[in-house]
Amino acid sequence: HPPLGARVFEAGLDKFDTLKEESRNQKRRSARSMRRNHARRNARRRQLRTILVTAGLLPEDKAEQDALHRLDPYQLRARGLTEDLTAHELGRALLHLAQRRGFRSNRKSGESKEDTGILEEIGRLDEEIRRCGSSTLGHYLHHLTAGAHDPMRPRLRGVHTRRDMYASEFSALVSRQRRVHANILTDDLIEALE
Repeated sequence: HPPLGARVFEAGLDKFDTLKEESRNQKRRSARSMRRNHARRNARRRQLRTILVTAGLLPEDKAEQDALHRLDPYQLRARGLTEDLTAHELGRALLHLAQRRGFRSNRKSGESKEDTGILEEIGRLDEEIRRCGSSTLGHYLHHLTAGAHDPMRPRLRGVHTRRDMYASEFSALVSRQRRVHANILTDDLIEALE
């Protein structure tokens, strides 16, 4: 006769039967997700650099690129809306725009508390940009960095922005610089950069 009884399996969750129960693989999964996001971001940046170097908007030489990176990108973004930039200055401004793509929620249903807070912060930034009379986000940020020696100037890192702020600045910058660099800023290149 086979033995009668029940088999007991250990719980597949940590902190079982509490309000904080979680999958045993949750930490591993979230670490893997962070690694993938980081790898994707780095791959996008490498691909963008390759596109800009191939188009002639960034120098191939590493030393020249380093010298170009010492230029103030906010000043280039602001100047590019009203003045002609060199091809390499334009490439530096476009690279800076791409590195800071802004917030875009990918949630399909209701917003979380975190999203609501971010959206409120973005709304205040939008009002501040309009109040200062700036035409784009880059112009406004350049206005803030103009007093770089001022210890009371606000931090630029950690400021939440919307993706469409960068998209409209990209369009304005490209349309202005296309007058000078029409042979470089082709429709195919613009589509690849968007």
